[in-house]
Amino acid sequence: MKTLQPVKPTDEQLKLMIRPRPGTLIIRGAAGSGKTTTSILMMKLSIGYFLEEFARLGVNEKINIKIFTFNKTLSAYINDLVISETLFSASENHSRLDIEVLTLSKYMYNRIDGYPRILSFQAQANRISRIGHLIPLSNQFLIDEVEYLLGRLNVEGLEDYIEIERTGRGTMPRVEKPLRRRILDEVVYPYIRSKEVDKILDWNDIATLFTKNKIENIHIAIIDEAQDFSANQLKAITNQLSDINFTTIILDSNQKIYKRGFTWKEAGINITNTRYARLEFNYRNTVEIATFASRLIENAAIAIDDDGTLPILDAIKRHGPVPLVLEGKFNQQLDYVIDYILKNVDLALETVGFLHAKGGGWFERVGGIKDSLRKINLPFVEISGESSWPPNETNIALSTIHSAKGLEFDHVFILGLEDNHFSFSFADSQDSDYSSIIKLISMGITRAKVSVILGYRFNTRPFFIDHLDTNTFQKVIL
Repeated sequence: MKTLQPVKPTDEQLKLMIRPRPGTLIIRGAAGSGKTTTSILMMKLSIGYFLEEFARLGVNEKINIKIFTFNKTLSAYINDLVISETLFSASENHSRLDIEVLTLSKYMYNRIDGYPRILSFQAQANRISRIGHLIPLSNQFLIDEVEYLLGRLNVEGLEDYIEIERTGRGTMPRVEKPLRRRILDEVVYPYIRSKEVDKILDWNDIATLFTKNKIENIHIAIIDEAQDFSANQLKAITNQLSDINFTTIILDSNQKIYKRGFTWKEAGINITNTRYARLEFNYRNTVEIATFASRLIENAAIAIDDDGTLPILDAIKRHGPVPLVLEGKFNQQLDYVIDYILKNVDLALETVGFLHAKGGGWFERVGGIKDSLRKINLPFVEISGESSWPPNETNIALSTIHSAKGLEFDHVFILGLEDNHFSFSFADSQDSDYSSIIKLISMGITRAKVSVILGYRFNTRPFFIDHLDTNTFQKVIL
């Protein structure tokens, strides 16, 4: 399956291509604006800086480069590009480079002593749910709230939760001081004690270890999709930086799909030594796709904070098919899309992404996507959680929407959407769950370069359909 193409800087990116100076660069950018490729271009310039400095100082060590991605799928996607770009720019010096593209979890686990027992995210959620069953909040909201505060605060500072502004968590439902007290006393502290009794850690514990212990010197760091990292995860990275370093942090809060939040100070970022850039031109999507996604965000009244960027729609030059929204039974949706692929998609040159909110076993259903693709001999791969990118000859991918973050396909199909695939407490932009769902769907749409099709059944229609701008898509009744 095709990955990102070789990087050619755009006019907007070229403005950043000045002689680099050490420090942190925070790149805020719209979907499709080339944030990741910009960071790779900056990495190449930074390599040149260290090669010159090491030669001048007579330093004979490798340049330590780490590219941190949010999930394994994205790591696999950009790994080949990073390596090939670096080899091209510094082939004679490649032996001087120590480059890794990996998730933070893999980075930490490979460097921790003793390989401790670590709770999976599902096991952690189950434990929190069991301990906190008397708290008057929805089960998922409580799980997210505990994950949020453990990812933002260290154990010694948990009492700060009573007073802090809950950055990134919205204001609905309201979590006043008395309820926060109960969450700490009845859930968080018992949860921590239960881990101690069982001699087991969670990933927040691992991140905290790295915030307190420096194990290496990273010269060049890229942190992709930073809006979905926790404060402690980011601080775990910044604590490993060398005194002289180039750090590029890439984020867009409009694509934030996890209920986390932080201040730059909490993440260990020295703002006095930080530069900022914003990329507003969308180079991936057509006008039709970008408008379809942007109007969803606007109609749902999702606030655009300083770390979020909507594309400048008038600046997009490419046009393509109007997005389609199918209403009908799932088998009718699937038949329509299969026919669309056979008539309109050149699978020798173009890529297809079947995305879904549930993923995993959802694709296995009898008469579902896998069965239909096999019947007409169309090869496909599942990419969620994979450590290596699929071979070039297979251009149909199945993935959760979450795992598609940072990826791009020529054609994106999101079928079988139902209201029960999404849960939230209030149909209100101040509910972090509600906002995350809208951003998740918008992010999935903007993975498409040429065409996008959504599909749902009328009597189980997902709530966000009402927020789609009828002027931006064509509805098809099946």
